[in-house]
Amino acid sequence: MSAVDHFPFVPALRGKASLRDLLVFAFWAFLFALIYAQSPLYTSNQNQYFLHGLAQAGYGNLKEDWLASTADPTPVFSLLVQLTYTVFRDGWPFYLYYAFLLGIYLYSLVGVVFEVNQQLSPTAKLLFVTSFLGIHSAAFRYLITLTAGPEWSFILEGGLADQRVLGQVFQPSTFGVFLILAISLFLKGKISQAILVAAIAATFHPTYLLSNAFLFASFILANYLGEKRLINTGRYGMFALLCTAPILAYVLLNFQSDRAPEAVERSRELLVSYRLPHHALVTEWFDLTSLFQLILIMIAVILFRRTKLARLILFVLFPAMLLSIIQWMTGNATLALLFPWRISVILVPLSAAVISGRILVRLDDTHQGWLESRPKEIAVLSVTAIVVLCILGGVRFVLELGQQPLPSERALFDSISKSRQHSQVYLIPIKMQDFRLATGEPAYVDFKSIPYRSEDVLEWYRRIQVAEEFYRRGFRSCNSFEQLVSHEGITGVILKQGVKPADCPGWKRIYEDEFYQVMVYED
Repeated sequence: MSAVDHFPFVPALRGKASLRDLLVFAFWAFLFALIYAQSPLYTSNQNQYFLHGLAQAGYGNLKEDWLASTADPTPVFSLLVQLTYTVFRDGWPFYLYYAFLLGIYLYSLVGVVFEVNQQLSPTAKLLFVTSFLGIHSAAFRYLITLTAGPEWSFILEGGLADQRVLGQVFQPSTFGVFLILAISLFLKGKISQAILVAAIAATFHPTYLLSNAFLFASFILANYLGEKRLINTGRYGMFALLCTAPILAYVLLNFQSDRAPEAVERSRELLVSYRLPHHALVTEWFDLTSLFQLILIMIAVILFRRTKLARLILFVLFPAMLLSIIQWMTGNATLALLFPWRISVILVPLSAAVISGRILVRLDDTHQGWLESRPKEIAVLSVTAIVVLCILGGVRFVLELGQQPLPSERALFDSISKSRQHSQVYLIPIKMQDFRLATGEPAYVDFKSIPYRSEDVLEWYRRIQVAEEFYRRGFRSCNSFEQLVSHEGITGVILKQGVKPADCPGWKRIYEDEFYQVMVYED
């Protein structure tokens, strides 16, 4: 018996998982988390998606932040953040949550590959898992960035429009791994379970609602074509609606606006053209990487054209492409914000994985004698590669930890965080996205973190204009400082070092370093 005949990977999707299954899953999830390498808390999109939950949990003075009082676009995720911080008073569990989701992603994609490539030998399976971990590693992303450019960094695991399931931070979109798990379950004939777990993704991130609709429709259509039983089709449709009804109702109730249609349309245009063009405008995001990813999906369809997987991909891809083309031709802002192309975040990594599996099948068929005669050597090579990838992932995390927050902002944030006695509302440079979670203090506005209800979007944009106008020349006028307090409720201002603000009554400088200075208003 070869060294990899009983190569342990993930628990089988059958019955009740044993303790051994759970330990195996935890082991591989931990390895994958090391190899993938998360970014330190709190980074990038976490500054938006953690705000509501941390504010409700009593983190600093964030309850007094304007943005924290707006409608929460991801209430279930915020509840998870709130409960976690309330219990632990620390952020380390968030790393574990992401490791768990990475395990689901690994579990699901490998499950699909082994399901559609059942000819894979144990040795070939080990090679596949090793290569899978390799192309999802921090080391691979770094190499691709250096050689091809940053836009190619997530080429085999991300989707169109710079959207992806995974990414370097734990956020609502990472719950999209349950969409991949749903596909794995569907291929095993477990449609009800597939619908249920797919609904988890939309529950944590409502942006997946349209992707869910595509998947649900494809599950139900594929099942009907196989069974020809209309009654089952109706049952599955009702179950899918029931699973997504709570989050759908929340969105409809909380993001409907009573503003005039012109104001609603203006808010959507601001999101599409001003804040999110890289996600929402086809003309902005469609490039060579997008073409490559679409070709990758079509190759997967061709290779597996006689299988249930290919039909599923086509059933999902067709409405997504049709709506994307309609959006591009009409320029409809509402359709753009539904992101019909978002389903690509699961189609691209799924296609890359199954294509890799098929390549290994062909390699196995061509060189079977060579592969099967060297199981120990391949096992040693794979284990060595995995260990090296783990080390490189750990190094990457440590290096990034030393750069978070930016060195120019670290002392500033530490000073504000440690010296706060009562809450200030700070006017900050609009690109200083880490301020809120690094200090626990309210910010007037920043460019990164945004609301989604129409009236809140319009207010956000107004605040951006106020901030830009002040930093353009308003700091030279005491009238501008007075208006910050009386009209906007701002009691603290962060200015770059070298700027000479007007000497105004009630305002004093409480901090400065080589990069920044802080002015506060004391009545």
